[in-house]
Amino acid sequence: MEYKINSGIWSEVVALPAAIIDNYIKLASGASIKVLLYMLRHNAKVVSTEQICADINLSRETVEDSFAFWEQLGVITTHNPPQTTHEPICCTPSVVSPSAALQSQSSQNIGATITATATDYSPAHLKPTEIEAIIKNNTKLQFLAHSIQQSFARPLTYSEQNLIIWMSDTLGFEAEIILTLCEYCANSGKANARYIETLANSWFSAEINTFEKANNEVTRLTERNSYINSISQLLKLKSYPSTNQCKIIEQWQQLGISSDLILKAYDRTIDSIGSLKFPYMNKILMNWNSNGLKTIEDIENFESHSKKPSNKNNEHSYDINELAALAIGIAPRKE
Repeated sequence: MEYKINSGIWSEVVALPAAIIDNYIKLASGASIKVLLYMLRHNAKVVSTEQICADINLSRETVEDSFAFWEQLGVITTHNPPQTTHEPICCTPSVVSPSAALQSQSSQNIGATITATATDYSPAHLKPTEIEAIIKNNTKLQFLAHSIQQSFARPLTYSEQNLIIWMSDTLGFEAEIILTLCEYCANSGKANARYIETLANSWFSAEINTFEKANNEVTRLTERNSYINSISQLLKLKSYPSTNQCKIIEQWQQLGISSDLILKAYDRTIDSIGSLKFPYMNKILMNWNSNGLKTIEDIENFESHSKKPSNKNNEHSYDINELAALAIGIAPRKE
């Protein structure tokens, strides 16, 4: 079968600099090429990142990574540097720190021992050509890049490759720790540069520096995520819990509070204030926990003995819902 260009499409032409093909076609990913072609086509217009994502069917992170790739090579520049809405995913520290010396040796000192804290530095801002050269000349990094690419089931972005160098060199993580971290990110649906960097800094600060510690942390995070998901389903939440809500749910997990008690606290919350408020519900659960109440039967027995005696005419007694509301320091709802 033979193919030829349809001459009818030549009424409008986009010029592509020869240097792109000569120097960068091997380095650029398919996504980066798509972004560049789109930018060349709309060169006279200011198009939002959201519009680019929609028009060429790429995620925001992929588009931003492509921006960073071409900007580092000097092919594109920011539209308005003082008010730019786009920053490279990996950036150099804004202040000089002791770790800066470590970063400057990234290509020569793989596996260095680090004594500073993770907050002292962030990934070095390496160019794609530098990243390719460093990985090409280091068998450990080649193995890591290939293995992580298989876990992600896609080619790695240059920002992700940059993070592999950073984790290995600057953070001093061994290969098995980096693979464990990245595999967890992939399994959690968070295989992106920002989450990898955040998690790596967290592990470094927590001194998760052995394969055993990394496995234990992955087990903890997996169990935590599973518990949060189960509570979300139990309470029929319409969206994933917020950061503060996750902290509250995590506390329930650590205290071993049963799903029966959580549902009962949920019902009390709805009955008392008419909607789900995590702080209110949490106070109910913490009150039960401080009184050693572990089951529904415990709560019923406790509350039956906590009723105030009726008055002389035996006309009134305290309502259980009112008593529970008073116990947590919240005024009961008036009917």
